[in-house]
Amino acid sequence: MDITVLFIYVLLGVFLGTVTGLVPGLHTNNIALVFYFLYIVFGFDGFYFSVSLFSMAITHSFVSFIPSVYMNAPEEGTFLSLSISQKYAQKGLGHKAVFLSVVGGFVASVLLFVFVPLFFLFYDSVYYFVRDYVFYFLSVFLIYAVFYGEKRLKKMIVVFLSGLLGLLVLNVPYNKNFLLLPLFSGLFGVSGLLAYRGGSFKNGLESVSVSTKDVFDGGVNGIFASLLSTLIPSLGITSSTLLSKKIFRLKSNDSLMVSLGGSTTLDAFLSVIMIYLVNNARSGVGEIISNMIFLNKDVVLLFLLVFVFVSSVSGFVTLRISRKGGMWFNKDFLRYCVLGFVVFMTLFTSGYLGLLVLIASTCLGLYVIRNGFDKTLMNFVLIVPTILFYL
Repeated sequence: MDITVLFIYVLLGVFLGTVTGLVPGLHTNNIALVFYFLYIVFGFDGFYFSVSLFSMAITHSFVSFIPSVYMNAPEEGTFLSLSISQKYAQKGLGHKAVFLSVVGGFVASVLLFVFVPLFFLFYDSVYYFVRDYVFYFLSVFLIYAVFYGEKRLKKMIVVFLSGLLGLLVLNVPYNKNFLLLPLFSGLFGVSGLLAYRGGSFKNGLESVSVSTKDVFDGGVNGIFASLLSTLIPSLGITSSTLLSKKIFRLKSNDSLMVSLGGSTTLDAFLSVIMIYLVNNARSGVGEIISNMIFLNKDVVLLFLLVFVFVSSVSGFVTLRISRKGGMWFNKDFLRYCVLGFVVFMTLFTSGYLGLLVLIASTCLGLYVIRNGFDKTLMNFVLIVPTILFYL
């Protein structure tokens, strides 16, 4: 292993993760498929490619909060931050929202590094124990999501349509990775861009401060949420963060943003490491990595070191972009460019079938936004098929 070459591939991953994080609709899975094509056709080194993809996934988890804060265009892992971060941004505190998410990522990486022996020792036992109760847990969560609060009939309609859309996409005879792009882009990205009506946003040049209590509470909540997300299929990082928030009784927006930053970053790490722990890749990036290399203990330890390093670099890059370029993400022209790019990528990867999925998911996302529903309802696009699978 050449350290210089390894460092170059890590930096390549940081660059690619920055790009995918800034552009809503450009997912890390798309880049991973390109890497896998180059690996198969041209025989590039799978180890270095895997390190680069891993670095990209971690960087993406940091940078993806920027379009969520400044462009009203979150993805599945960051859309919970939307309602909170918009309050920060409209008060000229957009940079603080991004800063808090970066703090969460840092806290998560440090705590994981400290407690990793315990994690590796007990995770597989807990994972296989929870598997027997997935159906019951998700069913209770579905009932709670529908019947808690008002507008229950409309929420039932959203859950039904989400589940139906998920079943259709997952069972159509087409590459699922390509169809998941328009599915999630429509639900969480395009719908948010179209629903945005403008606002008075200031650049994030304010001084930032956060209490130690909020950092600690958010960090603990984020770790628990990420573990919950990996243990229960299809739950998603947002739904698990909400559940964890209720368990730990988080009240301040600062601690919740820290929690989201930590859980999103840890989720990106665990999605790959779970290949080694329980032989289950939770993401497209993880699946492609598992097809290029065999994850043994030495590789996992290297990935852990890369994780800590990339988290530091990605946090710095994210804060620099937020502070210097935050205003650019509030331009209508940029929003239209992103919308056009998402449509182009959809047509390029999945044709008119993908465009149909994009339109359907966008309409569903707009319906949820216009009715003021909790956006976690859209997670049932995967939760309902999972419930039926474990039935």
